[in-house]
Amino acid sequence: MKRTTIRLLVLGAVSMLALSACGRAAGEDLTGAKPRTEVDPRSATALPAVVSAADVMGLQILRTADPGNAVASPAGAQVALSMVGEGAAGAAATQLDALLGASGQDRTDAVNALLADLQPLDGDPALAAKDELPETTLVHLANQVTVDDRAQIEQGYLDRLSAGYGVGLTSTDLGSEEGKEVLDAWVRRESGGLVKESAIEPDPELRLVWQNALVLAARWERPFQAEVTTDVDFTLGDGRVVPVKTMHQLARRCVAEVDGWRAVRLPYQGGEVVADFVLPPEGTAPEALTPEQLAGIVADLGCGDGATTEVLLGLPRADLTTAVDLEPFLSEAAPDLLAPGGLPQISSAEPLFISQAAQQGVLKVDEEGTVAAVVTEIWAEAGAAPPQDPLVLTFDRPYLVRLSATSSGWPLVLARVSDPRG
Repeated sequence: MKRTTIRLLVLGAVSMLALSACGRAAGEDLTGAKPRTEVDPRSATALPAVVSAADVMGLQILRTADPGNAVASPAGAQVALSMVGEGAAGAAATQLDALLGASGQDRTDAVNALLADLQPLDGDPALAAKDELPETTLVHLANQVTVDDRAQIEQGYLDRLSAGYGVGLTSTDLGSEEGKEVLDAWVRRESGGLVKESAIEPDPELRLVWQNALVLAARWERPFQAEVTTDVDFTLGDGRVVPVKTMHQLARRCVAEVDGWRAVRLPYQGGEVVADFVLPPEGTAPEALTPEQLAGIVADLGCGDGATTEVLLGLPRADLTTAVDLEPFLSEAAPDLLAPGGLPQISSAEPLFISQAAQQGVLKVDEEGTVAAVVTEIWAEAGAAPPQDPLVLTFDRPYLVRLSATSSGWPLVLARVSDPRG
């Protein structure tokens, strides 16, 4: 039997899926029979487990990524893989359930609720690419599924996508340059131009493409003063020491320390999104952080007891553009997705499997705030009282950045900064 592959790709903040279908006109919009029904986060019982699983997934992506800078979106990957999971069965479905933290309708409702929770922050993603940051925090998250015009896709699968995710559905010839332009145009539009094109190339074996785009642009609640930004020695992973433009600020902050890992939380204007910067112990790689340690750090950074610490913070400017291959991560976490036959509820006409996955990410941190974008694509072929002196916390070696929604704790972006200069 002819092998059909499915590819998954992550760009800055976009996830896409491509399948081959038959009998449709190129560019034809598809619809599921069921309209989107938003789920209240308070009624989504699996939401805490799904959020926790996203952090575990993010750390696993960074651990399996190539050395160097890596900008990933646990939220984007989770949404894309959850859409894939709506069509999975057997061992592939079991592995996805474990990876995503929940199964069946409980998982669909949790992801639906997390998307709905971010909806008030939505806006034009093009604002993130402008010279000035928007006045209010922007978090834009979009999904699209593109079906090849020869593919035979089960209507029930399309219904689940439209009802659970409000996903845009369209059809094109994924083996042609015309199909490539459909994918590229969506990536450019939904990433606000921060990601220039899809990572998917035309291929007659493509059948379905899942796309997810996540864009964040936010001003610090307390901006840094550019006049006190100075060069500070930064020790790279290979031991070389280079000068890096480093911002400085003295302020009361929520801080945490777990097993020698030290972290500080910086809120953005409005308080809907926060950034956690995590510095490993000397001689320890950022990706060595365990899920249990991260959970402890995030819990302590909540400052549940109201105690803050005077911190003299040294934080590098960062300007990163990265591409992360997700295939090593999927091979480890859900290997049966990469074998034919794991997605029978998407198409019964031919065996589908994920052949590739990637994320393209952008992260910019400066005195005013942060811009981040991650596109995910998957494709298939056929404390205590403060001390008298301030805590001095200088990020002068590779570290982690976690951007999350305050209300849910959902990790939108998790990045390893090995060299802030990009």
